[in-house]
Amino acid sequence: VTGAASGMGRATARTCAEHGAAVVVADLNGDGAAAGPMRAGELADALGVEAPHVSRQVHKLQMAGYVERVADPGDLRARFVELTSAGEAASARVAGEARRGIEEVLANWQPDDLRQLATLLRRMLDDFVAHSGADAPADSASTARPGAGGKDDNP
Repeated sequence: VTGAASGMGRATARTCAEHGAAVVVADLNGDGAAAGPMRAGELADALGVEAPHVSRQVHKLQMAGYVERVADPGDLRARFVELTSAGEAASARVAGEARRGIEEVLANWQPDDLRQLATLLRRMLDDFVAHSGADAPADSASTARPGAGGKDDNP
């Protein structure tokens, strides 16, 4: 699984590089929609990285025209990072490339194999969420199922 995720990460990074961005900040909610303006610290937390890294990347993205810093109406000392229309378009291209890549890889898989993959990915996500202490996604949090990642459950 780690090798597959690494391969997917390399493909996504290559797509980002092809579109002229080191990082495109968008789908932090995991639902296909942009997360909306965020403070750099919130962005760092959401990405699981240190704030200085985010600041450097945001600066690069701002210089490339993918994001802009806008005033926080609730605290004029603070700034939000927000995607520009160019950033939204780049993010959509990257997401589309990722989707097409997955579709191509799975195109010849049998329906039973796809169902098994979906089941195991849901289980893995649930286990990651449980391990991190974060709230589970709405569609999986209410679904208690046997074999959902207990110590005795090994794939």
